[in-house]
Amino acid sequence: MQIESLSYERPCQEVPKDCHQVKLHILEGERKRSKTIPENKDLSGNYKRTIEQVLPTRLYIIIAGGERREHHYFSNLKSIVPVGCAIPLYFVCPSGRKSGKNSSSHPGTSPIDLYDYWTSIYNDSTNTLSLLGRSFRLEKDDRVYFVSDVDEFYQDLQSMLSVKLLPNIQWAISNPCIEVWLYYSFIGQPSEEDLCLVNKESPRRRSKCLKRICSRYKGGADPRKAPDLIETAIENANAFGYQTDENGIPVLFCSGMLHFAEEFVQYISTFEA
Repeated sequence: MQIESLSYERPCQEVPKDCHQVKLHILEGERKRSKTIPENKDLSGNYKRTIEQVLPTRLYIIIAGGERREHHYFSNLKSIVPVGCAIPLYFVCPSGRKSGKNSSSHPGTSPIDLYDYWTSIYNDSTNTLSLLGRSFRLEKDDRVYFVSDVDEFYQDLQSMLSVKLLPNIQWAISNPCIEVWLYYSFIGQPSEEDLCLVNKESPRRRSKCLKRICSRYKGGADPRKAPDLIETAIENANAFGYQTDENGIPVLFCSGMLHFAEEFVQYISTFEA
């Protein structure tokens, strides 16, 4: 991402109702150091002050079909970001964020809706995207993830996966839903009993079944706390084995969140002291 200017304070800007900006940062102990000047140093010449600080340049765009759990998860990734590091991450749910009380399907959650939203903000001829009233040039190092559940969207996903995307734009699909990733985070590898319980349900009911299973965990599988267990989730997901079917869609109890998590952890590790 090209940065035109840097300042200590960011001007207030109107945020669209369907977009939530999440700037991951930890300000305490910010890694800034200035070179000291010897007491007898001649200051008559030009004065130059050097500041060393961590300046990540990778931009993350998360376009998700779920507006609650996914938002909680991505907005709390700041808990694992190294001190002094600020990573710009924008979370978008095209349908707008809801209370979660309405569990029925609504416009904006399907994979096609996610892709249509992306095409509405991204200009492939200029390789730029418009977000929060600003224009960004999408660089090779930036990352865009379409986060979707399988649920009843299998046919839509099959259609969308046939669309050619840039290498840094990926799908992160969970089968049946994001609770798969929370299961890896809090519970472990799927047991035979849990696999059978979810598998015997119809595709439309598998998400609710998995949510009931995750609720067994003491305190619930809270997506706000899950980022702290990201390495545990990666380990469990890899131990279970990530697989896709002939159409490239993850099989039951697999999640493309694994690829996001591995890439994100590897990226932030480059900023650790």
